[in-house]
Amino acid sequence: MAKIFNTDYLNTVLYEKNFHIDRAIDSILELPYTWFDVKIKPNEIVTTQSINAAITKLNDNFLYLISKSRIPSDKIPHRSGYTTFFGSEFNVCKWYDNDELPSVKVNTSQGALARITDGQIVDGRHTSISGICGVLVDNHTNVIVLTSQSLTGQALTGAEILSNNNLVDNYTDRTFNRITDIDITNSNILYILDSGDKIVYRYDFAGTTYQDPAYFSSTNSISGRLLTTVLGGTGTSNATFTDPISLTTDGIDDLYIVDGVSVKQYDNNSNWKETFNISDEVGTDRVVDMKYSASTSSFYVLLSSGKLIEYDKAFSQINECTFNETQTSDFINPQEPHYYKKIQFSTDDDNMFYVLTNQTAYKRFKTSPAGYIGKFKFANRNLHLEESSELSFMSILSADGGDRIFLGDNETGCIYNFNEATKYESAIYSSYESQIVPLSGILIDRDEYINNITYNKCLGKLIFNHKHLVNSIKSKFTASFDVYGNREYAGVRILLPEEIDAWFVVNHPYFPDINNYIGINELLLAPTINRTLKRIYDMQLSIIDTYQVEMLNFKPAEALDENCPPSPTPTSYTTPTPTPSVTPTLTPTIPPTPTPTITPTPTLPPWPYAQSYTFTAAAINGMSITVGGSTYQQTGYDHLNGTYTTSATGWGSYRYNEAPLYYNGEAVLWFNGRQWTFDDGVETGGTRQVHDDVNIQSTLLQRLTSIDTPAVVPIGEYYRTDISEEVIGSVL
Repeated sequence: MAKIFNTDYLNTVLYEKNFHIDRAIDSILELPYTWFDVKIKPNEIVTTQSINAAITKLNDNFLYLISKSRIPSDKIPHRSGYTTFFGSEFNVCKWYDNDELPSVKVNTSQGALARITDGQIVDGRHTSISGICGVLVDNHTNVIVLTSQSLTGQALTGAEILSNNNLVDNYTDRTFNRITDIDITNSNILYILDSGDKIVYRYDFAGTTYQDPAYFSSTNSISGRLLTTVLGGTGTSNATFTDPISLTTDGIDDLYIVDGVSVKQYDNNSNWKETFNISDEVGTDRVVDMKYSASTSSFYVLLSSGKLIEYDKAFSQINECTFNETQTSDFINPQEPHYYKKIQFSTDDDNMFYVLTNQTAYKRFKTSPAGYIGKFKFANRNLHLEESSELSFMSILSADGGDRIFLGDNETGCIYNFNEATKYESAIYSSYESQIVPLSGILIDRDEYINNITYNKCLGKLIFNHKHLVNSIKSKFTASFDVYGNREYAGVRILLPEEIDAWFVVNHPYFPDINNYIGINELLLAPTINRTLKRIYDMQLSIIDTYQVEMLNFKPAEALDENCPPSPTPTSYTTPTPTPSVTPTLTPTIPPTPTPTITPTPTLPPWPYAQSYTFTAAAINGMSITVGGSTYQQTGYDHLNGTYTTSATGWGSYRYNEAPLYYNGEAVLWFNGRQWTFDDGVETGGTRQVHDDVNIQSTLLQRLTSIDTPAVVPIGEYYRTDISEEVIGSVL
């Protein structure tokens, strides 16, 4: 269970109520209980039990609203988590810093990792090893065993390929025909599926993860893997295959193999146990991949059409959906073929998983898999990466506070290393979380006497929860359509003052008044109580309305459904002839309105919001500048990636449209589509180390907000990082 909220109460109660924090940008919000479900029916007797039942349903609606107040960021992979990649120049593998890719990709694209078709990375288990081990498949035939540590346990600056060949074992001359899937279990068992020969090979892989020297002798051609079992061959029996496609293992290391439209189950010793038929769900489609999820104890089967089917362990269907992106003209790039390859589950959040295609990876919720949270984007993200159409595999390890993702890219011949943590953005301030009255403190005790005082006490606590939530709403989620008609998350925008003021108008559902309570002389009848319950229910509907995503643009015309029904043909309408009035009507004479003289207001060129700005310092001898309490050399500034001609004027200043921006070191002023943020870096040994220095950022912000700059500086809040909710300051 992921701990997304600040209090254990919310994390626990939302999990118990099955209110998942799984809102995507195209999610449809709908309260769990309608007004018909909540209200006390005319034939019901007003008792403690009936009142508590109605309040419980309203409280469930309230908890649902809280669960939908957050959306995970679609900025994946996050640029702060991409630090290194693994590559091979001239068959020598090593780790590189991310900014080295532009200079080495010419060589790595021809290296040993340029034809990877599958792979899996695992942790090195030995206590003296903190690195990784792995198996890669080269061109469906060669098995590459690698490690980032030496065999003596001493760390290397690079990495090591322990073996790279197409041999099945050391005892025969058998070779692989066409490897289509591999799996390494937590028990260090390596399975290799050779669909060409219709065979599954089982290896002991513990020698590699524990760095056992006996596995790496010079005579051992397949160092790191020891063949123990051979399963299969062509045939229709329980121990043979006709069309093996994919394999996976469950929590007890039972092996499951997709054979056409059947799934065959084997125990840990490769003995057949059962065969399941999934032809009704697959139909004429074809299985691409199957994975077992330990958190749900279910199997996820991905079809080539973008259909995902969830089965229980008896292979009875639980759910199925078709991914939303398949319903558009194409996925991302219509000039390149786009097809699904693999499923990988997150280690950071039990409710998240990734679907890999040859062009990107989609991050999704298990509880609402049709839509996606976001897709991996590389270009224009300061990642030194370009979009690729040859992504080969994805493997995920557990990392501190997130997923450690390894992503193979055959275009560059590299394996990228991302630390990807799920970052949620909220439409409400988090301070309300610790002040919520739990349901147990709201319900009427069965020993209490039911009168208007008792009921109003209970009702007041429920209203307090809702008003406290309303007062914490700070922003709206926004989205935009891409060129293919897909909705993409654009971030949050702060609510306007007039939007907040509208809540405090009398008779607004957010504005409680005397009608929210039972009067002292009113009888406790169903209509009386329903009046107060309906006011709270209307408040919940208003909150959902505030939660709705605000679209920043219109869906492109070319992405609209061509099968939309035609507009109705208007019918002819005859204008009736008016009957003249007996009494003439006088028409008043209206004097002409004078045309006001408008004095044009001079405007400065706006900042191009769709890009970042980099200011680089150039030292000038003999001068100094004090920033954040530290003294630095005098600096001049060059604008590296803007669209305007700029020049440094005055000491220690950069000017944009004659407005000074003071800074020191290297700075990036970054607009991510909804807010401005800062990143500053320091040259250390020739390598730019990105960090967030609040003192320096605050100094720059002071210059942005000075009297001579607001005319050309974007108005709004400036944030510490591009995902943080920490506001450094504002330009008004």
